[in-house]
Parts: sequence; C-alpha cells; structure tokens
Amino acid sequence: MKKLIIYIFAIATICVSCDDYLSLQPKNVLTSQSIEDVKTMAGKHMRTLETGKFSQYSPFAVRGFYNNEFLWYFEDALDFSGLNSFTKDRIEEKEFRWKHNFNEESVWSGLYASIGDFNLYYYELERLNEETDEVKRVKAEVLFSRAFYYLRLVQFFCPYRTNQYESNIEKYGLPVLKQVDDLVDKFLPERLSQKETFEWILQDLTKLEELNIEPDAWNILYNKRAMYGLMAEFYWWRAASPAKEEGDWGKARDYALLSIDGTSLATGTNGIQAIFNPNAISASSAVQVVTPATANINSYRSFFQDFFNTIVIANNEYALYDAEDYRRDLFINPGTKKIHKYDNADIAKKHITNLWRVAEMYLIIAESYEQEGDDTNAKKYLNDFKRSRINNYTSYAGSDIMDEIIRERKKEFLCEAGYRWRDMKRYGATAQRTTSKGEVLNLLENDYRYSFIIPSITELQVNPNNFQNPGWDEQAGEE
Repeated sequence: MKKLIIYIFAIATICVSCDDYLSLQPKNVLTSQSIEDVKTMAGKHMRTLETGKFSQYSPFAVRGFYNNEFLWYFEDALDFSGLNSFTKDRIEEKEFRWKHNFNEESVWSGLYASIGDFNLYYYELERLNEETDEVKRVKAEVLFSRAFYYLRLVQFFCPYRTNQYESNIEKYGLPVLKQVDDLVDKFLPERLSQKETFEWILQDLTKLEELNIEPDAWNILYNKRAMYGLMAEFYWWRAASPAKEEGDWGKARDYALLSIDGTSLATGTNGIQAIFNPNAISASSAVQVVTPATANINSYRSFFQDFFNTIVIANNEYALYDAEDYRRDLFINPGTKKIHKYDNADIAKKHITNLWRVAEMYLIIAESYEQEGDDTNAKKYLNDFKRSRINNYTSYAGSDIMDEIIRERKKEFLCEAGYRWRDMKRYGATAQRTTSKGEVLNLLENDYRYSFIIPSITELQVNPNNFQNPGWDEQAGEE
C-alpha cells in the first residue's frame, strides 16, 4: 500500500516524461486534454501484458501473477522429494510450510500499485466528461482490470472459512483507495469489511456492464465474454464467503451462461491441446495472454522444462485421470510423471495464460445448480463437461456430484493460473507433507495460512488503519 500511495502521489505531483503523454501536471490541474491522452497512458500500461516489458508497477512484474506459478509450491499436485539438498532446504523453510512473506508482499504491492494506475486513468476519464464509444472502451478496460485485481486480492488475502483463530472473519476485507483527487485525506485507508469490499468490486462490475460497449483492437482484457466470466467468478466466490448474499449462486450461473453463449467446449486431444498453444487461437478462452520469453518467462521455462529435472506429479494425482481421459497423457508424461501440459507451447519463446475458459464456466454452472439442490441440471452440465474430456464417457454414476465437480476442477486446471490453490482455500482441502528431515507438516481445512500474511513493513507499519490477518500475528515481523 505504501508503494501504491507513493506512486500515485508522485505521478500526480511531478512531471514525468515518456513520449510527452505522461507529462502530468500538479494535483487539481487538468492533466489530460483528450481521450487520446488517457488512452495512451492506459494503453501503455496494458500493452505490457503482450510485450513482456514489465514496469516496476505492472502486475506481471509480480512473479507469475497471472499464472501464479509461485502457488504451485503451496498446492497439493506436485512431488518435490527429488529436489537437490540446497533447493530443498530453501523450499522446506518457507513454501513447504505454506509460508513465503516475500511472495505475499510482491503480490500485495504489485496489485495495489496497478490499481493505483487504474484509479488515475478513471479519474482522468471522468474529468474529460465525455461519453463517446471511445471513452466507454477505455473505461471498460480500466473498470474491468480494477475489479479483477481487487477480486484477486480478496481471494489471496481475505479469510474465507471460519477457523479457530477468529470467528468474525467477515471483518477482514481490504483497504480500498477509491479516489485520486482525495489522495491526501485517503492516505491511510481503513480496512473494509468483506461485505463492503465485495460491494466496492460490484460497483465497478455494474458500471462495466452498464457501459454496454463492444471492444475494439485496443482492448486487452476487456471483452463481453470476459466481463461475464469475471462476474460469474465474482458471484461464485462470494456465494460461499462470509459476505454471501441470497441469489449469488443463481447470478453466478446466469453470467457463466452469458459468457459461454455461442461457444462450445473444446474436445478431443487436438481441441484440448490447442488451448495451451500460444501459436493457435482457441475459442475456449475469453482472454488469452501470450507472453514472450523475457524476464518473467524464465520462471515458466525453468519449471516446465523439467525444473531442476526433478519435480513430478504426485502419484495419487495421476491416478485421478481415467485411462481414456484425453488430459492425462496431454498434461502428464506417462513414463516420467512430469508435467508437460505446456510442452506444445514452445515455452522457450512464449507462454500462454487462459482466463475464464468455457470449461470453468461449465463447472461453475454445474456447481451452482448443485448448491441449490438441483441434482438433475448439475449432473447434466457435469456430464457434458466430462464427455468433452473423456473418450467414450457416458454419465456420472456416483452419488456425490459436488465431490466430482471439485475433482474435475483439480484435473482440468492442473498447474494453471492458481486455480488449485484458490480451490483448496474455497473447499477447505487438507494437505500433508513430510520434510527431508522427517517432520510432518499439515495444512488444515480452516487453516489461517489460506489467507496470505498482510505485509508488515510495507503496509502495517505505515497504515495503522489496517490490521493483520488472523493467525499471522507471530509471523508479522518476519518480513
């Protein structure tokens, strides 16, 4: 948060030159003379997603933010037992214990810094007082991105399930910096409740939907399929949160249906493989971000090209896939048990991240029906999904539809965009690991570590209106 405030204050009060369009005047002086000025500022920020030339304040400067590769250490799919002793000691000190303050600090600061950018862009758009289609398209990109980043902050930092450390977890929302023109007064924003935080995100999503504008080639993240997918994810997440509201499941389903309208599930080996190929265009994703092999891609390359030549899938994970499941041998090498989900993606040159896939929407729809007690429709969407993934599949014959939905999510999103970590948090998964020294480590169903630690030095020591997440008090000084 400290970095966020300093950044906004700096760019709002001093002159910064970058091809002239970032020459910002002092606070309370009109800085943008036209929509093109704002479009250029916002465009330069968003184009870092495609160029890989990440600035200090880009969310892609956060290690694997979109693909969340640092979360794979926290998830329950991989076997790290073959790591060399030096690497194993380092990982067992932090990641094996589901603790890594540096990563959490990077995510917090990186996302808030980018939100600061979006606040500035939106402020300038409002000052222009124009309602042309061009203004709406820029507003849509800004509102979409700000809502998305706040939702990720909620998913990473806000407690989700009642636990032994704190019964009133609804109070643990986010500090929200709402306005640039009131910056000095809002220098130390209070931490909102989760209800207030969700309401703030929903304001942006509502404004976004009301714009009702088609994107053009300038837009990077925003399009209507992605908008509906993000709204489906928002309601799906809130529906089981401490701030849940009546009707959330139905809204999650309605927006998921809108997101997949006119599309179909990828099917068969070729269809599924194409989703993860940056040289192909798959209609299965609402947004595909293709990143070149620059600084950030090194982490992907090292991981997928046999990270230390030792990390493999856990045996019980491989066994989850049926013998005729197209994904099993597409995602996992059957001999070595190493993940090669992205092998076809020419990972040495570029990497692809898929957001709001058709598969995700199908599983959200199935879950929403099941949560409302409609087994028939829940099973219909689950079966439709499984038929696209398993050769000669007929119908689910089990009795626990919810458990099967969670299982399919685990198989489908293997090492992809942090899905499994968020699902573990959401469904209360337990995990156990044994260190090389024989120490048994457990992650509990309602574990406090499912909510990242709020950075102490860069946030809590600066902002007395924020406070630490439950369970982390003894860890707060270890920054």
